[in-house]
Amino acid sequence: LMLLSSRVTVRAVSCSLASRAPVAGRICRICTNTYAISASVVAPPKISLSRSAGQQHLLLQRRALKSSISAEDLQRSIDNVNYLFTEARELIADALDSAGTKYFEEDLHDAQVATSDCLKAFEDVLQKLDDKRKGEITRSMGMKMEQLKGELNQIIDSLRNDEELPTRSTKDA
Repeated sequence: LMLLSSRVTVRAVSCSLASRAPVAGRICRICTNTYAISASVVAPPKISLSRSAGQQHLLLQRRALKSSISAEDLQRSIDNVNYLFTEARELIADALDSAGTKYFEEDLHDAQVATSDCLKAFEDVLQKLDDKRKGEITRSMGMKMEQLKGELNQIIDSLRNDEELPTRSTKDA
């Protein structure tokens, strides 16, 4: 902390007198320095932060929320994503099975909605985590989410290009 006067500059580290004007000859109780300065002290300039206090508070709140998710809540969220993943895969399979029937459009729409819900739930889980945990979850579940998007996109691309729809493999049945 730097105290400035019109004549002398005094350095006081962790000085309790920094908040008020020191008096010449007075001894600081913390750093035991004797001040030999004039009574007219100019306060140091305020340091401006790049973020406003409100922005800083919100940032700290978000960090606290990210790190405060319990293991139980995380597991519950992951179980929900896995359930939605299974549901979406089954609806994609139903859409493939109903190809060429009057139910195909409805089944495809249901598969799109379920896939979107699953991907949103996965993103919501990632938003709640710190960077380390986010990396772990992305490594363990990211490929499944890409697979889900790929299966749905394969059907949609086949429809756009007037190609034959992909067939369900026997291991999925």
